Amino acid sequence: MSLDWDITDVKNWEELTESEDEKQITQTLVFHSVPVGISPITEKNWKEFYIRVAVWEKAFGATLRKHNIEAPEGERFEERPIRPNDVRRRIGLRTNVSKVTKDQFNAMVTNALRRDIEWELRQDQIDSDVRT
Repeated sequence: MSLDWDITDVKNWEELTESEDEKQITQTLVFHSVPVGISPITEKNWKEFYIRVAVWEKAFGATLRKHNIEAPEGERFEERPIRPNDVRRRIGLRTNVSKVTKDQFNAMVTNALRRDIEWELRQDQIDSDVRT
């Protein structure tokens, strides 16, 4: 299924299409809507949307990346987390994602972290077996 989205219900939505930074924030929030499972972003739910994005980023890292070609190799991407105002500014953003409850979201993040940790343990075991 394709991920469809619409910002025409966002107040002054045209402003969000004028700069690359604003476009990137919008696109990032569209992709975040999949695990977050909230659509549309409303005055009533924007804080919960932001909290879920912040939890996701605390678990897996910031998702906004700005490319700086002039920076030294290995430092060319500047990362920053989504900010509350990034979400609030996009009240009205609508996607076709399936609804995810708070409990489902929390379980998804916990299970993903658990899988990552289990994988790391397996890798550590493989590394220690190779050394012996």
